Amino acid sequence: MVDRLDVLLYVVKRLGTIEGKHALQHVMYFVNEIVKVYSFKWGRRGPWSPQLYDDIAYLTAKGYLKIEVRA
Repeated sequence: MVDRLDVLLYVVKRLGTIEGKHALQHVMYFVNEIVKVYSFKWGRRGPWSPQLYDDIAYLTAKGYLKIEVRA
């Protein structure tokens, strides 16, 4: 079984900088077509996963991801 946090960290590491959480949701939607680790819903701005949102917040709090807000 594949751990979804490992998949998320691998994708971020391979791609380097991703422009925001929304863009990361989109990237992970396409990754999810290959490795089914998240369940996505469709929102106004495209695919969205509550699990992925929580995982991003968790990894950010632990210091594994860095989210920068542009001014």
